Amino acid sequence: MEQVKQNKIVIIGGVHGDDLLGLEVLKFYFKKIPANFQLLIGNYHALEEKKKFIDFDLMNAGVGDKTCTTSIEKCRAGELHEVIGMYQHLISLHGSYVLDNVAIALNDDQETINLATALGAQQVIVIAAENNLLSTVPHALLFFKKVEFKTSPTTAEVADTVMHLSRLVDYGNYAIENMKKPEVIYSKATLDEIMEKGISEQKP
Repeated sequence: MEQVKQNKIVIIGGVHGDDLLGLEVLKFYFKKIPANFQLLIGNYHALEEKKKFIDFDLMNAGVGDKTCTTSIEKCRAGELHEVIGMYQHLISLHGSYVLDNVAIALNDDQETINLATALGAQQVIVIAAENNLLSTVPHALLFFKKVEFKTSPTTAEVADTVMHLSRLVDYGNYAIENMKKPEVIYSKATLDEIMEKGISEQKP
């Protein structure tokens, strides 16, 4: 296997086909990709259909099925893991009706919190999630920006998300000790519950 590329950050958009914010951000960066970014489109089959998913939620597909004998999403998860398995840092972009400048993390190690700090997240919600698409990446975040309509993010919503990602262009080459730290919240709620209801209705 190729050596882990610790100096790059994977940016994934379009994990859900009914959420176009990440895809629009990727289109912006495809014009000129920062040297330390690796851009990936998530569920292009669902994006074409404008549906959250075809057979199975890609975010819950784990490492997927490289044989592609089960579902479209599990096949795609297997393809994605051929790439993301080489990296240590990952940001998955999502539009939300209830979360704004919020990151969800599967780990609470210092490097993951540093990544959220550099991104400008106001809060980091740490959850336990088995079979998550991102669970094999050591420092992975789902980053949520509030949008009016997931299927048609505005220019301002896209630009605001790009602004946050631009903070990562030189990640690793500057100190973050003096940056505003995000509030870290530990939740027993599932990823789907938080994505739907926000953090105000978490499980106790």
